[in-house]
Amino acid sequence: MIDKSDEVVSSAFKEVKDMYDKGFEKKCILQEAIKIFEERGKEYGNVKDGFEIIAEYWTAFMRNKLKVHRHNLMEITKINPEDVPIMMILLKLSRETINQSRSNREDVAGYIKCKDEFHK
Repeated sequence: MIDKSDEVVSSAFKEVKDMYDKGFEKKCILQEAIKIFEERGKEYGNVKDGFEIIAEYWTAFMRNKLKVHRHNLMEITKINPEDVPIMMILLKLSRETINQSRSNREDVAGYIKCKDEFHK
């Protein structure tokens, strides 16, 4: 199962690279992502605090799913707030595969900015 998730993440990040290679406007998207990041901060507060809450919900949800549907699997490890932006990037990339949208790409850039907040 871990090998499969590594493949999914590698594939997702390859899709991001492919989007950049196709030449969409990196600078404008990054500028828009920073603007959105700042607006969301005013609306929802500190990104780390928000991701802490999201991580708690996701962990509880996934533990329940694994217990109900997969009795033979080990219990899921806790999802950390630092995992949230990566998981959101994967969500946005899945949407981008179905329907290419500048909004998806701006969101990916924004979640990269959010991830960076954990390394300051």
